[in-house]
Amino acid sequence: MAESLAPPLPAFTPVPVRARRDGWTPARQLRFMEWLVETRSPARAARAVGMSKEGAYALRRRPDAASFAIAWDAALAQGKARSSGPSLYERGIKGVMVPYFYGGLQRGERRRHDDAALGKLLRIATRNAERAGRGRG
Repeated sequence: MAESLAPPLPAFTPVPVRARRDGWTPARQLRFMEWLVETRSPARAARAVGMSKEGAYALRRRPDAASFAIAWDAALAQGKARSSGPSLYERGIKGVMVPYFYGGLQRGERRRHDDAALGKLLRIATRNAERAGRGRG
C-alpha cells in the first residue's frame, strides 16, 4: 500500500469477536480501515485483508460495532477527500509552497494553507459523521 497523505484514522475500538485466526481480528479490522481509505470500496478492502464484503457489512451491523462503523465512515470520508484531488488535502492540511519575490527576484518560498480547502475537508467529515449518526437511530 502506498504511503498515505491522509491523517491517521480516528482511534476505534475493534469489534469484540471470538478469537479465530481466520476471523475479524483487531489487526485485520485496522488493516481493513487502512484499505478502505485507499480503495473507497468495502468489497475491495475486505478482499485485501482476506475477508468477504458480506462479512464486513455483518460486522458493521453488530450492536457492539458503533466505534467500528464510525471509523468506517471516517475512512470513506478520508478516501473521498483524497480522491477529490490530493491537492485538497495538500492545500488544506499540509499547505503548498508559494514563492515570494522582492526586488523582482524570487527570494524564497513559504508554506501557505488554504482555509477554503480545509473548510471543505471539514464539511465532508461532518456530513459523513452526521449520516453515520442518523443510521444508528
